[in-house]
Amino acid sequence: MRLNLIASLVAALAVAVPAANAESQTGKPASGPQPAAPVRMATLVAAGEAAAPGDIVHVKRPFGPWSLVCDTRLSTNKRVCFLEQIIISNDGKAAVNWRLMTTDDDRTMLVALVPNTVDTDHGLKLETRALDASDHSEKTIREFNCKQSCIAVVPFNGVLQYGLLKATAIKFSFQLKGASPSSYVLDGSMRGFQDAVNAAAADPFGKLAQRNTKPEPKKADAQPRKPKAAPEKVAAQVPKPRPAKAPKKQQSVVPSQPGLY
Repeated sequence: MRLNLIASLVAALAVAVPAANAESQTGKPASGPQPAAPVRMATLVAAGEAAAPGDIVHVKRPFGPWSLVCDTRLSTNKRVCFLEQIIISNDGKAAVNWRLMTTDDDRTMLVALVPNTVDTDHGLKLETRALDASDHSEKTIREFNCKQSCIAVVPFNGVLQYGLLKATAIKFSFQLKGASPSSYVLDGSMRGFQDAVNAAAADPFGKLAQRNTKPEPKKADAQPRKPKAAPEKVAAQVPKPRPAKAPKKQQSVVPSQPGLY
């Protein structure tokens, strides 16, 4: 499986690794220290070129212990990315920064950065172990170029690639000169690695992820029913008092006088 990753640094990162099978101009194998073969990582800005202010957009997305780091140059509409994991010792005195990057000629490389006090003779030992305890691999990296820090670049292929892609446990061990303690063993992890690789290929800036996780619009709340208005109280019809009828005048009966008609 070949990782389909694009490596990047805003400025070109040139590092040196010993050339394999170097020969002298006479065609005979060279003796002594071999000349360094330059390895130039893919970049958005050519050597001697300066990007305009604001021309490069930098995005870093975490995927568990891994980070997907991408730069885009707006003027050329080009993008380069790399994967990175930083492991720091419990005492804070040592760290390993390891990256998966590609070169400008499209080779995938493992780039390891450690303190400049690393014992390069002892090297950086990388151990991987899969679920099957018998399926493990080891590689010791000694091809360091040290200045402010020590950097090593090795091809990410063969046994190294196979071991890392299947690994459930990863350990980096190295020694520092003049330090106490001098030996360190740091645990790496492949958790989140495949998600980061997929994002680098299809969605480096998280636009699709953002779209997929966009909250659904809230449904309009049903209008609460207005309580029925209480029926207006009808004022009790109090019958108006009727005026009392005047009592009928009783006609006085005048007894008739006898003899009168």
